[in-house]
Amino acid sequence: MTAIDLTQGPVTLVVTPVPGPQGPAGPAGMGASFPGGRLTLVSGHPEMPQNADHISTVLYYAPFESDKIPLFDGTSWVSHTFTSGPLDPIGLSMVGGAAWSAGTKRDVFVTLVDGSPALCTGPAWPGDSTASRGLVRRNGLWVNAAAMTCDVGLVIAEHQATWVGSINIGATGALEAKFTLGQNRRCDVWNVYHQREILLGVGATPPAGSPIIVWKPQNQYPAWQAFNNDLNNAGCYFTGLPQTVECEYIQRGFMDSLNFGYCAFFTAVCKGSITNAKGTLGTVSSDTLKDALGVQTFAVFKDRGTVGAHRVFMGTANANQLRGISMWGITNLGARAPEESHVMWIKYQG
Repeated sequence: MTAIDLTQGPVTLVVTPVPGPQGPAGPAGMGASFPGGRLTLVSGHPEMPQNADHISTVLYYAPFESDKIPLFDGTSWVSHTFTSGPLDPIGLSMVGGAAWSAGTKRDVFVTLVDGSPALCTGPAWPGDSTASRGLVRRNGLWVNAAAMTCDVGLVIAEHQATWVGSINIGATGALEAKFTLGQNRRCDVWNVYHQREILLGVGATPPAGSPIIVWKPQNQYPAWQAFNNDLNNAGCYFTGLPQTVECEYIQRGFMDSLNFGYCAFFTAVCKGSITNAKGTLGTVSSDTLKDALGVQTFAVFKDRGTVGAHRVFMGTANANQLRGISMWGITNLGARAPEESHVMWIKYQG
Protein backbone atom coordinates (compact mmCIF):
# COMPACT_ATOMS: atom_id res chain seq x y z
CA MET A 1 0.00 0.00 0.00
CA THR A 2 1.30 3.48 -0.82
CA ALA A 3 1.16 6.14 1.90
CA ILE A 4 -0.53 9.47 1.11
CA ASP A 5 1.32 12.60 2.26
CA LEU A 6 -1.35 15.11 3.32
CA THR A 7 1.24 17.78 4.20
CA GLN A 8 1.72 18.58 0.52
CA GLY A 9 -1.83 20.01 0.12
CA PRO A 10 -5.11 18.57 -1.17
CA VAL A 11 -5.00 15.20 -2.83
CA THR A 12 -7.37 14.10 -5.61
CA LEU A 13 -8.24 10.46 -5.65
CA VAL A 14 -9.20 8.87 -8.94
CA VAL A 15 -11.00 5.55 -8.69
CA THR A 16 -11.28 3.46 -11.84
CA PRO A 17 -14.38 1.22 -11.66
CA VAL A 18 -13.98 -2.41 -12.51
CA PRO A 19 -17.00 -3.89 -14.38
CA GLY A 20 -18.69 -6.80 -12.71
CA PRO A 21 -19.76 -10.00 -14.42
CA GLN A 22 -22.42 -9.77 -17.16
CA GLY A 23 -25.89 -10.84 -15.99
CA PRO A 24 -28.18 -13.10 -18.01
CA ALA A 25 -30.02 -11.54 -20.96
CA GLY A 26 -33.69 -10.67 -20.44
CA PRO A 27 -36.45 -11.98 -22.70
CA ALA A 28 -36.82 -10.30 -26.08
CA GLY A 29 -39.82 -7.97 -26.38
CA MET A 30 -42.65 -8.95 -28.72
CA GLY A 31 -42.89 -5.38 -30.04
CA ALA A 32 -46.69 -5.14 -30.21
CA SER A 33 -49.04 -6.86 -27.79
CA PHE A 34 -52.11 -6.43 -30.01
CA PRO A 35 -52.69 -6.24 -33.76
CA GLY A 36 -52.19 -2.66 -34.88
CA GLY A 37 -54.36 -2.52 -38.00
CA ARG A 38 -58.02 -2.42 -39.07
CA LEU A 39 -59.93 -4.14 -41.86
CA THR A 40 -61.27 -1.69 -44.44
CA LEU A 41 -62.69 -1.50 -47.96
CA VAL A 42 -60.91 1.77 -48.78
CA SER A 43 -57.21 1.64 -49.59
CA GLY A 44 -55.18 3.70 -47.15
CA HIS A 45 -58.16 4.42 -44.86
CA PRO A 46 -58.32 2.24 -41.73
CA GLU A 47 -61.45 4.21 -40.83
CA MET A 48 -63.78 4.24 -43.83
CA PRO A 49 -65.32 7.69 -44.50
CA GLN A 50 -68.90 7.55 -43.23
CA ASN A 51 -70.17 10.29 -45.53
CA ALA A 52 -70.03 7.97 -48.56
CA ASP A 53 -70.94 4.46 -49.72
CA HIS A 54 -68.17 1.97 -50.49
CA ILE A 55 -68.14 -1.26 -52.48
CA SER A 56 -65.01 -3.28 -53.13
CA THR A 57 -63.79 -6.68 -54.26
CA VAL A 58 -60.56 -6.03 -52.33
CA LEU A 59 -60.26 -6.30 -48.55
CA TYR A 60 -57.45 -4.34 -46.87
CA TYR A 61 -55.77 -4.54 -43.49
CA ALA A 62 -54.39 -1.04 -42.99
CA PRO A 63 -52.13 0.27 -40.19
CA PHE A 64 -54.07 2.16 -37.53
CA GLU A 65 -52.46 2.13 -34.06
CA SER A 66 -49.29 0.60 -35.52
CA ASP A 67 -47.97 -1.45 -38.44
CA LYS A 68 -47.23 -4.48 -36.24
CA ILE A 69 -49.09 -7.71 -35.57
CA PRO A 70 -48.17 -10.58 -33.20
CA LEU A 71 -48.06 -14.01 -34.88
CA PHE A 72 -47.28 -17.40 -33.40
CA ASP A 73 -44.76 -19.37 -35.45
CA GLY A 74 -45.27 -22.70 -33.70
CA THR A 75 -42.62 -22.00 -31.08
CA SER A 76 -42.94 -18.41 -29.91
CA TRP A 77 -44.77 -15.14 -30.48
CA VAL A 78 -43.08 -12.71 -32.84
CA SER A 79 -44.13 -9.18 -33.76
CA HIS A 80 -44.19 -8.72 -37.54
CA THR A 81 -44.44 -5.58 -39.63
CA PHE A 82 -47.32 -5.95 -42.10
CA THR A 83 -46.54 -2.89 -44.24
CA SER A 84 -43.96 -2.43 -46.99
CA GLY A 85 -42.28 0.42 -45.11
CA PRO A 86 -42.72 2.99 -42.31
CA LEU A 87 -44.84 5.32 -44.49
CA ASP A 88 -47.01 2.67 -46.17
CA PRO A 89 -50.71 3.49 -45.41
CA ILE A 90 -52.17 0.49 -47.26
CA GLY A 91 -50.81 -2.59 -45.50
CA LEU A 92 -52.12 -6.01 -46.53
CA SER A 93 -54.79 -6.79 -49.12
CA MET A 94 -56.59 -9.78 -50.61
CA VAL A 95 -59.17 -10.56 -53.29
CA GLY A 96 -61.67 -13.26 -52.37
CA GLY A 97 -63.16 -13.70 -55.83
CA ALA A 98 -65.28 -16.79 -56.39
CA ALA A 99 -64.17 -18.22 -53.04
CA TRP A 100 -66.34 -15.56 -51.36
CA SER A 101 -69.71 -16.97 -52.35
CA ALA A 102 -72.75 -14.70 -52.10
CA GLY A 103 -74.49 -14.50 -48.75
CA THR A 104 -71.73 -16.15 -46.71
CA LYS A 105 -70.01 -14.93 -43.56
CA ARG A 106 -66.32 -15.58 -42.93
CA ASP A 107 -63.59 -14.80 -40.43
CA VAL A 108 -60.46 -12.94 -41.48
CA PHE A 109 -56.96 -13.83 -40.27
CA VAL A 110 -53.38 -12.69 -40.63
CA THR A 111 -50.82 -15.48 -40.95
CA LEU A 112 -47.33 -16.04 -42.30
CA VAL A 113 -46.85 -17.01 -45.93
CA ASP A 114 -43.20 -17.62 -46.86
CA GLY A 115 -42.17 -15.71 -43.75
CA SER A 116 -44.28 -12.59 -44.41
CA PRO A 117 -47.71 -11.59 -43.03
CA ALA A 118 -50.67 -12.18 -45.35
CA LEU A 119 -54.47 -11.94 -45.17
CA CYS A 120 -56.70 -14.98 -45.52
CA THR A 121 -60.31 -15.89 -44.82
CA GLY A 122 -61.56 -19.03 -43.15
CA PRO A 123 -64.45 -21.37 -44.00
CA ALA A 124 -67.99 -19.99 -44.38
CA TRP A 125 -70.18 -19.87 -41.29
CA PRO A 126 -72.98 -22.47 -41.35
CA GLY A 127 -75.59 -19.76 -40.75
CA ASP A 128 -76.10 -16.01 -40.61
CA SER A 129 -75.66 -15.94 -36.85
CA THR A 130 -73.74 -19.20 -36.30
CA ALA A 131 -69.97 -18.88 -36.53
CA SER A 132 -67.84 -21.90 -37.47
CA ARG A 133 -64.54 -20.33 -36.63
CA GLY A 134 -62.95 -22.70 -34.10
CA LEU A 135 -61.19 -19.91 -32.22
CA VAL A 136 -59.24 -20.02 -28.99
CA ARG A 137 -57.46 -17.36 -26.91
CA ARG A 138 -53.70 -17.66 -26.67
CA ASN A 139 -51.55 -14.95 -25.09
CA GLY A 140 -54.67 -12.76 -24.97
CA LEU A 141 -55.26 -13.02 -28.72
CA TRP A 142 -57.83 -14.95 -30.74
CA VAL A 143 -56.21 -17.58 -33.00
CA ASN A 144 -57.33 -20.68 -34.90
CA ALA A 145 -57.85 -23.56 -32.46
CA ALA A 146 -57.01 -26.24 -35.02
CA ALA A 147 -55.38 -26.54 -38.42
CA MET A 148 -57.58 -24.99 -41.11
CA THR A 149 -57.66 -24.41 -44.84
CA CYS A 150 -58.11 -20.82 -45.98
CA ASP A 151 -60.19 -19.84 -48.99
CA VAL A 152 -57.01 -19.38 -50.99
CA GLY A 153 -56.13 -23.05 -50.38
CA LEU A 154 -53.46 -22.35 -47.78
CA VAL A 155 -53.32 -24.86 -44.91
CA ILE A 156 -52.51 -23.14 -41.59
CA ALA A 157 -51.29 -25.03 -38.54
CA GLU A 158 -53.11 -24.56 -35.23
CA HIS A 159 -52.60 -21.25 -33.42
CA GLN A 160 -50.67 -19.74 -36.34
CA ALA A 161 -53.40 -17.42 -37.68
CA THR A 162 -54.37 -14.33 -35.69
CA TRP A 163 -58.05 -13.40 -36.03
CA VAL A 164 -58.58 -9.72 -36.90
CA GLY A 165 -62.25 -9.54 -37.96
CA SER A 166 -65.17 -10.95 -39.92
CA ILE A 167 -66.93 -10.16 -43.21
CA ASN A 168 -70.50 -10.47 -44.48
CA ILE A 169 -70.45 -11.08 -48.25
CA GLY A 170 -73.32 -9.76 -50.35
CA ALA A 171 -72.72 -10.41 -54.05
CA THR A 172 -70.05 -13.00 -54.88
CA GLY A 173 -66.61 -11.63 -54.14
CA ALA A 174 -67.89 -8.17 -53.10
CA LEU A 175 -68.21 -6.26 -49.83
CA GLU A 176 -70.14 -3.08 -49.09
CA ALA A 177 -70.30 -0.30 -46.53
CA LYS A 178 -73.39 1.84 -47.14
CA PHE A 179 -73.12 4.78 -44.78
CA THR A 180 -75.23 7.45 -46.49
CA LEU A 181 -78.94 7.77 -45.75
CA GLY A 182 -80.97 5.37 -47.88
CA GLN A 183 -82.47 1.93 -48.22
CA ASN A 184 -80.87 -1.46 -47.49
CA ARG A 185 -78.01 0.00 -45.44
CA ARG A 186 -75.23 -2.36 -44.33
CA CYS A 187 -71.58 -2.58 -43.33
CA ASP A 188 -69.96 -5.88 -44.31
CA VAL A 189 -66.71 -5.45 -42.35
CA TRP A 190 -66.32 -5.93 -38.58
CA ASN A 191 -63.07 -5.50 -36.63
CA VAL A 192 -61.97 -7.33 -33.49
CA TYR A 193 -59.46 -4.66 -32.40
CA HIS A 194 -59.54 -0.84 -32.39
CA GLN A 195 -63.28 -0.75 -32.90
CA ARG A 196 -65.03 2.44 -33.97
CA GLU A 197 -68.70 3.36 -34.02
CA ILE A 198 -70.64 2.19 -37.06
CA LEU A 199 -73.72 4.32 -37.77
CA LEU A 200 -76.16 3.23 -40.47
CA GLY A 201 -79.03 5.52 -41.46
CA VAL A 202 -82.06 3.89 -43.09
CA GLY A 203 -84.22 6.65 -44.55
CA ALA A 204 -87.08 7.24 -46.94
CA THR A 205 -87.02 10.49 -48.87
CA PRO A 206 -90.21 10.94 -50.91
CA PRO A 207 -90.49 13.15 -54.00
CA ALA A 208 -91.23 16.75 -53.11
CA GLY A 209 -94.95 17.45 -52.89
CA SER A 210 -96.00 13.80 -53.01
CA PRO A 211 -97.86 12.31 -50.04
CA ILE A 212 -96.71 9.08 -48.47
CA ILE A 213 -99.44 6.71 -47.40
CA VAL A 214 -97.59 5.20 -44.48
CA TRP A 215 -100.10 2.46 -43.77
CA LYS A 216 -103.40 1.10 -45.04
CA PRO A 217 -106.32 1.16 -42.60
CA GLN A 218 -107.33 -2.34 -41.54
CA ASN A 219 -109.23 -3.85 -38.66
CA GLN A 220 -106.86 -6.52 -37.37
CA TYR A 221 -104.59 -4.80 -34.84
CA PRO A 222 -101.78 -5.45 -34.22
CA ALA A 223 -100.47 -5.83 -37.74
CA TRP A 224 -97.31 -4.30 -39.13
CA GLN A 225 -95.95 -3.33 -42.52
CA ALA A 226 -92.72 -1.75 -43.65
CA PHE A 227 -92.67 2.02 -43.88
CA ASN A 228 -94.38 3.12 -47.08
CA ASN A 229 -95.12 -0.61 -47.57
CA ASP A 230 -91.57 -1.06 -48.90
CA LEU A 231 -89.36 -3.83 -47.44
CA ASN A 232 -86.28 -2.05 -48.79
CA ASN A 233 -86.68 0.42 -45.92
CA ALA A 234 -84.39 -1.77 -43.86
CA GLY A 235 -80.81 -2.19 -42.68
CA CYS A 236 -78.48 -5.03 -41.71
CA TYR A 237 -76.01 -5.01 -38.83
CA PHE A 238 -73.17 -7.52 -38.62
CA THR A 239 -70.95 -8.42 -35.66
CA GLY A 240 -68.28 -11.05 -35.13
CA LEU A 241 -68.62 -11.32 -31.34
CA PRO A 242 -71.66 -10.86 -29.07
CA GLN A 243 -72.30 -7.18 -28.42
CA THR A 244 -75.12 -4.68 -28.05
CA VAL A 245 -76.64 -3.07 -31.15
CA GLU A 246 -78.99 -0.11 -30.75
CA CYS A 247 -81.74 0.63 -33.29
CA GLU A 248 -83.81 3.80 -33.12
CA TYR A 249 -86.62 4.49 -35.58
CA ILE A 250 -88.06 8.01 -35.60
CA GLN A 251 -91.16 9.11 -37.51
CA ARG A 252 -92.07 12.77 -37.80
CA GLY A 253 -94.87 13.89 -40.04
CA PHE A 254 -97.62 16.29 -40.95
CA MET A 255 -101.26 15.29 -41.28
CA ASP A 256 -103.71 17.29 -43.29
CA SER A 257 -107.50 16.87 -43.57
CA LEU A 258 -107.77 15.59 -40.02
CA ASN A 259 -111.53 15.36 -39.90
CA PHE A 260 -112.18 12.37 -37.68
CA GLY A 261 -112.13 11.67 -33.97
CA TYR A 262 -108.50 10.64 -33.59
CA CYS A 263 -105.54 9.05 -35.26
CA ALA A 264 -103.07 6.56 -33.80
CA PHE A 265 -99.48 6.71 -34.99
CA PHE A 266 -97.43 3.56 -34.17
CA THR A 267 -93.76 2.78 -34.81
CA ALA A 268 -91.60 -0.33 -34.31
CA VAL A 269 -88.21 -1.76 -35.16
CA CYS A 270 -88.96 -5.14 -36.73
CA LYS A 271 -86.13 -7.68 -36.45
CA GLY A 272 -85.79 -10.48 -38.99
CA SER A 273 -89.32 -10.11 -40.37
CA ILE A 274 -91.89 -7.36 -40.50
CA THR A 275 -94.09 -9.23 -38.01
CA ASN A 276 -91.42 -9.33 -35.26
CA ALA A 277 -92.00 -5.85 -33.80
CA LYS A 278 -89.65 -4.56 -31.09
CA GLY A 279 -89.60 -1.41 -28.99
CA THR A 280 -93.05 -0.24 -30.13
CA LEU A 281 -94.44 3.16 -29.25
CA GLY A 282 -97.58 5.00 -30.39
CA THR A 283 -98.96 8.53 -30.37
CA VAL A 284 -102.70 9.24 -30.28
CA SER A 285 -103.95 12.64 -31.42
CA SER A 286 -107.43 14.13 -31.11
CA ASP A 287 -109.52 15.90 -33.70
CA THR A 288 -109.28 19.24 -31.90
CA LEU A 289 -105.96 20.09 -33.54
CA LYS A 290 -107.47 19.82 -37.03
CA ASP A 291 -105.06 20.57 -39.90
CA ALA A 292 -101.30 21.21 -39.71
CA LEU A 293 -100.89 18.59 -37.02
CA GLY A 294 -97.28 17.65 -36.39
CA VAL A 295 -96.93 14.04 -35.28
CA GLN A 296 -93.89 12.27 -33.87
CA THR A 297 -93.23 8.83 -32.49
CA PHE A 298 -90.22 6.56 -32.18
CA ALA A 299 -89.13 3.06 -31.25
CA VAL A 300 -85.86 2.06 -29.57
CA PHE A 301 -84.63 -1.52 -29.62
CA LYS A 302 -81.38 -2.76 -28.07
CA ASP A 303 -80.31 -6.15 -29.36
CA ARG A 304 -78.02 -7.42 -26.61
CA GLY A 305 -75.50 -10.19 -27.07
CA THR A 306 -76.03 -10.43 -30.80
CA VAL A 307 -73.59 -12.02 -33.23
CA GLY A 308 -73.77 -12.41 -37.01
CA ALA A 309 -75.99 -10.64 -39.54
CA HIS A 310 -79.46 -9.37 -38.63
CA ARG A 311 -81.92 -7.43 -40.79
CA VAL A 312 -84.22 -4.81 -39.25
CA PHE A 313 -87.15 -2.98 -40.84
CA MET A 314 -88.85 0.37 -40.30
CA GLY A 315 -92.17 -0.96 -39.03
CA THR A 316 -95.48 0.92 -39.02
CA ALA A 317 -98.81 -0.34 -37.70
CA ASN A 318 -101.33 -0.73 -40.51
CA ALA A 319 -104.54 -0.69 -38.48
CA ASN A 320 -104.48 2.74 -36.92
CA GLN A 321 -107.95 4.15 -37.71
CA LEU A 322 -106.51 6.75 -40.09
CA ARG A 323 -109.60 6.59 -42.30
CA GLY A 324 -108.18 8.29 -45.34
CA ILE A 325 -105.82 10.76 -43.70
CA SER A 326 -102.72 11.45 -45.77
CA MET A 327 -99.29 11.29 -44.19
CA TRP A 328 -96.65 13.68 -45.50
CA GLY A 329 -92.98 13.68 -44.63
CA ILE A 330 -92.10 16.96 -42.94
CA THR A 331 -89.19 17.23 -45.33
CA ASN A 332 -91.72 17.81 -48.14
CA LEU A 333 -92.87 20.95 -46.38
CA GLY A 334 -89.33 22.27 -46.12
CA ALA A 335 -89.36 22.24 -42.34
CA ARG A 336 -86.97 19.34 -41.75
CA ALA A 337 -84.01 17.69 -43.40
CA PRO A 338 -84.67 14.16 -44.74
CA GLU A 339 -82.79 12.49 -41.89
CA GLU A 340 -85.18 14.15 -39.42
CA SER A 341 -88.33 12.95 -41.16
CA HIS A 342 -88.46 9.15 -41.35
CA VAL A 343 -85.22 7.48 -40.37
CA MET A 344 -83.92 4.45 -38.49
CA TRP A 345 -80.46 4.72 -36.97
CA ILE A 346 -78.47 1.52 -36.35
CA LYS A 347 -75.48 1.97 -34.06
CA TYR A 348 -72.83 -0.49 -32.92
CA GLN A 349 -69.05 -1.00 -32.70
CA GLY A 350 -66.88 -2.70 -35.31
